Amino acid sequence: MKKGFISFAMALLSVLIPAAEIAAGYPVIPEAGEHFEIYSIEGTAGSVTGQRWVNMLAWREQARVLAQRYRDIVFVNMDPADNAVYLTFDDGPDTANTVKVMSILKEYGVTATFFFTGSNIERHPAVVKQAHDAGFAIGLHSCSHARMTELTEDEILSELNRNNDLLETATGARSGIMRPPFGALGDREIEIIDNSGLRIYLWSIDTLDWAQSDPSEILRNIKDYIRPGDIILMHSGPGQSKSAEILPSVIEFIRDAGYEMRALPVTAPPSSCYQN
Repeated sequence: MKKGFISFAMALLSVLIPAAEIAAGYPVIPEAGEHFEIYSIEGTAGSVTGQRWVNMLAWREQARVLAQRYRDIVFVNMDPADNAVYLTFDDGPDTANTVKVMSILKEYGVTATFFFTGSNIERHPAVVKQAHDAGFAIGLHSCSHARMTELTEDEILSELNRNNDLLETATGARSGIMRPPFGALGDREIEIIDNSGLRIYLWSIDTLDWAQSDPSEILRNIKDYIRPGDIILMHSGPGQSKSAEILPSVIEFIRDAGYEMRALPVTAPPSSCYQN
């Protein structure tokens, strides 16, 4: 019933809303002119209802509109032809959940992408270096986890530059990718981020791990909605333990479903890619 409502609501909202080196195992940037379907953004939680749910659906449709408008800058999903999915973890690092997630990933021989905040990089530089040295991809998630739509241009650039400076201090490398906190993004923010040389990776499956009382609901969202090319959003920051708890089952399901798990490319693709 909820799936039917999602489809109806998204169709309605679509009318209302205006239109460092790549490591082994990272996806290949498509040749200029190649592009692919932009997925709907999926994922539910029993605690996200009413106006909160309506607002989330509106954001999801707006994110797809932006990804269509800025095909070489904003990515909701990757190329379905690669038959891979992309595990991503926001809000770290910390010495508990991020370390546990990395340990599980290494145990299963799986790579992934971490979007680290500058404030947590500053607190736990050794964990950041551990992630980098293990070959995980690292992207920017602002310095203070601020909503970029509420910041001035100078404040946005300060957040991103400080985030990247701290990452470079910890690892010796900068990142060419970022994810805005809360997915808060509009035309102005995209232009600023693009001019800074970064590419923006959102997500096509939101596990809503922060809203789940039962970690098995994280796995359910993946089972219900998985598609080749999906970028899957989870969290591994302070106090965010649910995805770490269910991660072995997530990896096993994805493997059994026949998908490869990859990290996102950490360098910005050439501007000629993904053009309409």
